[in-house]
Amino acid sequence: MKTIVLLGPSGNKTSCKIVSEQTFADLSELFSFLDKLDATQKDIFVYQHFHHLIRNPAQTMGRKCVFYLNGKRLQLHEELELGEENLLEIKAGAYEKNTEWPDLQKRNIEDYKACRAVMNTLLTGLFDFGSFPIGEVKDFDTLRTSFPSLPEADKLRVLYRFARLLYEAPFENYSKLMTGLNFLPPLQMWRNIYNGHGGVCAEKTSALKFIVDLLQVENRPIFGSALPIKENIDQSLCDFIKNGAKGKIPFWLQHHMLEFTVDQQKVLCDVTNGNLPFLFLDQKDSELRFQSGLKCRMAYQLEKLHLYSSSPLSGDIMLSMSEYHSQSQAVKYIFKQKLGLLITDEFYLGAFVNWSPQRERVWQQYYSKKAQMANLPMPAFFHLENLHSIEDDRLRELMKKSLEALYDHYPLQEYRGEFTLILQQLYKRRKERVSLSLQGQIFSEKESQ
Repeated sequence: MKTIVLLGPSGNKTSCKIVSEQTFADLSELFSFLDKLDATQKDIFVYQHFHHLIRNPAQTMGRKCVFYLNGKRLQLHEELELGEENLLEIKAGAYEKNTEWPDLQKRNIEDYKACRAVMNTLLTGLFDFGSFPIGEVKDFDTLRTSFPSLPEADKLRVLYRFARLLYEAPFENYSKLMTGLNFLPPLQMWRNIYNGHGGVCAEKTSALKFIVDLLQVENRPIFGSALPIKENIDQSLCDFIKNGAKGKIPFWLQHHMLEFTVDQQKVLCDVTNGNLPFLFLDQKDSELRFQSGLKCRMAYQLEKLHLYSSSPLSGDIMLSMSEYHSQSQAVKYIFKQKLGLLITDEFYLGAFVNWSPQRERVWQQYYSKKAQMANLPMPAFFHLENLHSIEDDRLRELMKKSLEALYDHYPLQEYRGEFTLILQQLYKRRKERVSLSLQGQIFSEKESQ
């Protein structure tokens, strides 16, 4: 087996397999060969991700790709031969000035069609039409084509069901860490959920937008920030990209939700989880959040977020930046933003870097104080050496694999120290806020009881 390793603009690493020696005179021949591979010989979701990067880089806001063979840059039209030990790297440039703007709905539809058989099976299994009947619909592909003609209540039931599936998936960073990825695009995100994993707010919102786009439902992003934003989000983002994304983004957006419109009715939806309530709010209830802000608690931290609506273009830019241009995103979430590896109803699993024994004591005191301030039990701290004390087999295995992944993927390659995991018990909080005006349409009488 040979491996083509693909590097995104900021070092995102993905791979697909090829099974025989082959000479590629140009890019079209490379793709022609990959297109003919049997589905069992390549990861079609990963392949579709770099399909856009190479065939339509403007849609990813990147320059054309540059090829390296065993570290040597390949020149235009230079013949490429892959042997047993050869490593082909494909790197995209940073942001292209004066690029065309990304169109995520177009890309989502194209991705679904390219992976239709697999995605139909996956989404049909997740939805479970037997337990959540929608007329005579038995599979997602039929739902996709019949959705425009469904009654409004059924449309809301469908969107609520997919939103709940995303919400009930854990808020976590460990799955990205273990695969060395920065951001899971919708195809990979839905597979992640099917396999019992989850993601962060932007990944879940991107996955919800994927469904909403396929169903041809109008939608737009809703951003949250603890700091007031005075700039015009649309104009600032466009100027930022047009100038080659030099410097820092002009404002701090730390939360991402989606608003969609069903038969003239606007619904604000937040599927983040991670100790945040599920939101499925009508326009009247969502306006209260826009006026007074949204209180968010992620484990220890309670913040008030200001909410901002923007155009679909802003959402497309932000999600494209996360997918194709983010740098060490999973590690930043885990350490810098202290969102950790996993947040469930019962516990928070975080991590810190042990630069020295003295530094470790400082961090232990920090998290113990955070727990005390939030009226939570004292946290427990774990290394590889004391994981045997965890009684839950699945949790112990997750912690072990997470520590191993931290050693493999921590961006400072020179670091040879240890990592410590924090296990913090949490108190359950009210998890669902669905507007009364929507409940009667979404739930049957039996379900309401």
